[in-house]
Amino acid sequence: MLVSGLASAEGIASKDVTKVRLDIYADVTCELSIRGEPAGQVPARNRKFRIWVEAGPMQLACESGNGNKDVQTLDVKSGATRSVRFNPDYVIRFTPEGSDFVRDTETGLIWKRRAGQAKTPADAMAHCRGLSRKGQEGRVALITELDMLADAPLNVSTPCGDASCRVSSLFALSTPTVFADQPTLKWFDLARRTWGDVPAQADETRDVLCVWSR
Repeated sequence: MLVSGLASAEGIASKDVTKVRLDIYADVTCELSIRGEPAGQVPARNRKFRIWVEAGPMQLACESGNGNKDVQTLDVKSGATRSVRFNPDYVIRFTPEGSDFVRDTETGLIWKRRAGQAKTPADAMAHCRGLSRKGQEGRVALITELDMLADAPLNVSTPCGDASCRVSSLFALSTPTVFADQPTLKWFDLARRTWGDVPAQADETRDVLCVWSR
């Protein structure tokens, strides 16, 4: 049986070692089901939905009002706490804008559809500044923007070299590692959603995703 996230339930759940706590987030409001049973409505935009369920393997699904569903599978040991994020409408967030650009309808950002390549931060910045859209030069995407871009449901992936990146299939990538601005240039891994520092002089070629504000 599912237990809702009421304050009174928290005290009960803390004494029940067979339960696990799930802290659930969603980018849009969606209807949650766990192990095939309705489990309530998850609010949108980082408002936490907390619920306690029996430990063990489980399938969670959250369906938006548009009929899109994000399905995830977990196996959680008793007494544990797990954060789960759903993004069921990711597949309809991105729309082509001509043949060269992609619009993110949620953020309003315009992305270059095909990634460029560079070895150094200076080359990455020069690449984006050399691209123009409606008279506005591009810029290297921020880490926060890349993190949102790579927030696709687990069943969405796009080839990126030898890996699979959790981004829209509208993008053309040659590697999972891209340059990111935050505020000095770093690298961001679109497959693992991790990042780190980039040496001033580097031999490794990384992708460059250029972006324009709305």
